[in-house]
Amino acid sequence: MHAMAASAHGKLNSPESPIPSSGCESSHGPGSFHVSRAHGGKGFPAMATFGRGDDVASREEQIGTCLSCHENGSGETGPILWWGSVHDRRNINCSRCHLIHTESDPIKEKEQQDKVCFKCHRKQKTRHPEFENKDIDFSKHTCSTCHDVHNRMKVIKTQKSNQEQ
Repeated sequence: MHAMAASAHGKLNSPESPIPSSGCESSHGPGSFHVSRAHGGKGFPAMATFGRGDDVASREEQIGTCLSCHENGSGETGPILWWGSVHDRRNINCSRCHLIHTESDPIKEKEQQDKVCFKCHRKQKTRHPEFENKDIDFSKHTCSTCHDVHNRMKVIKTQKSNQEQ
């Protein structure tokens, strides 16, 4: 919980953080019902858990929880237009790339971002089909230099501008 408290989602002094207003319940639902000794959590909906598998919230619920703040522009990224993006169309969840219960999110760190992306995009680690015969030093860039995977409009715009070159 110390790492969570140091994260963007756990900062008590930030109006953009969910912790000051609703605490963990802003993402995981009404946990107080689940820990109540009087009820033992019986008869209440399960707390939302994130990730992949049978014992987690549905993909739509997970993404909806994230977008309840981020779709409106909360935080440093501005509005996220997730629905219809390339990762949405491929059934990717936010938690597949992002770690929020940590002090820093590797996908947001220049030195770590490519490692996260290359877990799925293995071929792009050694070459990029759009820039095969161009003299580009990829060590000076991250994937997000050109790609905004959260916003279908920016991805399309980037692809169009690359095709025009």
